[in-house]
Amino acid sequence: MTKRKWKIFGVALAAFLVMFLLVAARHQTPTGQPPVANLTQQSSMQLKQEFNASQDAERVPLLLSPTCPVCVEGSSVVNDVLRHHPASKIRVLAIWEPILPTDWNRPTSAVLDRLSDRRAVQWWDKQHVVAGLLKASIEGQKPGCCRRNGTLWDIIAVYPPGTQWKETMPAPVFIAGPVVRGAPDWDAKVLQ
Repeated sequence: MTKRKWKIFGVALAAFLVMFLLVAARHQTPTGQPPVANLTQQSSMQLKQEFNASQDAERVPLLLSPTCPVCVEGSSVVNDVLRHHPASKIRVLAIWEPILPTDWNRPTSAVLDRLSDRRAVQWWDKQHVVAGLLKASIEGQKPGCCRRNGTLWDIIAVYPPGTQWKETMPAPVFIAGPVVRGAPDWDAKVLQ
């Protein structure tokens, strides 16, 4: 290849990479869901308010890694469960958190779209706030798996209607992991 062809190839490759990054780096939630909110220790009150505002519904927090294929598949399984129960009052609180070395940013639109049901709200929890709150609430319970460096992840938890989050996060009635296996168990055992 001549020097000129290499230059043209380099410019074309750079343009392709810029376009790819613009598309892949989008972080838009599906239609009907609010934008992904960043969770911090200070903003965790927002999650608590969301939890308590849905007291007439079953609340289902998920702890997921945005680049873990099993987690992403788990969010799709939860979406399928929601699709099979269109009239059920359910509020899914999907908490995406950095667990793997590849989790350097919030989930992309392609990942967020896997959980497209309007009953879901998706969050980015870079500081593992919810994992810490959930860990404290399940003293003695063992979700079966999913801890990395002491942080809970790839977990599904379930709270029945009427459960209130007061000073501390309440203990769930059901907790399992990974989500891809726990969601069908939730569907079979908890949803009526």
